[in-house]
Formats: sequence, C-alpha cells, structure tokens
Amino acid sequence: MLLLWAAALLSAIVAAPLAASTARAEGWFLYQALEPFCHQQPERSWHFRGYPLAVCARCAGAYTGLLLAALLGVHLPARTIVMGVALFGVSWAAEFTGLAAVPNKIRFVTGLVLSFAVGAVLLAWAPRRPVRCE
Repeated sequence: MLLLWAAALLSAIVAAPLAASTARAEGWFLYQALEPFCHQQPERSWHFRGYPLAVCARCAGAYTGLLLAALLGVHLPARTIVMGVALFGVSWAAEFTGLAAVPNKIRFVTGLVLSFAVGAVLLAWAPRRPVRCE
C-alpha cells in the first residue's frame, strides 16, 4: 500500500508542472490538491518545463524516500528514525535561524533520509503474512 501511495503521489508531483506547461487545467488542480502538504515556494522547488514541482525539494525527497523504502522492502528498527530526525533537524534549524542557506539538494537529501527511515520502520511493523481477500 505504501508503494502505491508513494508512486501515485510522486506521479502527481511531476504531472503538475507537465500539465501546467501545456496550459491544462489538471496541472493547476494538482498544485491545489498538494498545497495542504507543502508550502510550494518556487525558490525552494525544482522546476520542470519552466514550472515548479508541486512540492518543495524537501517534500520531494520525503516522498521519494517513502517510495524507495517500499520498493526495496527495507525493514529497520525504530531507532533508525532518530538519525533521520537529527539530520533533518540540523538542516531545518540552520535554515530557520538563518545560520545557513540550505540548497535544494541538501533539503532533498534530508527529506529523503528521514522518510526512508520512517518508511522502513513502518514496513518492519507491518504484518508479514499475506492478507487474503475472499
């Protein structure tokens, strides 16, 4: 389920600027649909065909991390999240306090590491026996 959700979300994130670049209403709909999940500041987002992705670089990393965890089927202990939170927290604090300008590449990596850890822990906690639909 995590795999399907993350793949659908990443598809929508990339589809928004693609559709917007062809002046299709679906692009603007996708931006609006994803707005509650991200500030969508263009300067903190990567651009595709002249339009920003529907989420910032950090959120794009977060959703990519979930997808990678689901694709790889990695199972990690809960303490792994602490490392992801620490890396994310240092980056966010440096940016928030103005100590450092954090580039989009770093924002992407911190989001990816944290959500990969979260996804891998969720997979570790998930039931391992197949669910039968009858």
